[in-house]
Amino acid sequence: MVKWIIAIDQSASQKTKSNQIGWCIAPDDEPTTKWKHGMFAPDPPHFKNTRDWLRHVVLELTENPNSSNICVAIETVYLGLNPRVFAGLLAAKEHLHAVASDLGCDYVEITPQASAYAICAARPPKGERKEFVTRMASSIMNVDLTEHEADAIAIALAAWNKIKTTVATRGQ
Repeated sequence: MVKWIIAIDQSASQKTKSNQIGWCIAPDDEPTTKWKHGMFAPDPPHFKNTRDWLRHVVLELTENPNSSNICVAIETVYLGLNPRVFAGLLAAKEHLHAVASDLGCDYVEITPQASAYAICAARPPKGERKEFVTRMASSIMNVDLTEHEADAIAIALAAWNKIKTTVATRGQ
């Protein structure tokens, strides 16, 4: 049974020309206002620090990571206008997936549409998804958030929805 979601949003900003990872640790038994969240810069091309960060977080949450009580949720990566950006985001996602797999964690991918719907309870207007999600997440958490942190919180909510729906469907 999953007890924690580690939600990760890896993004490339066209405005700042930088890559950022937003993260959220979402325990099942805590209100969203108690969820931990933050940001860091990934370290391509080998992502050693990024992999070490995820490994540290998983081992900090549980003494037995192979019990699959942790689920790593990452936003699905789409090929956009820039293939180089896509390749970088895909590489980061695959490194994080490998660490999750090595530690016996569950792993889910969440679409941007699913995460926006999970936090907004509606489909945000076209072209306004990032602003809508950031505003809603900031309101829920009662703190100003970056778009990366807000996306990670939305991914965590969508992952909980996906996991709980799957468990209910399977009758567990």
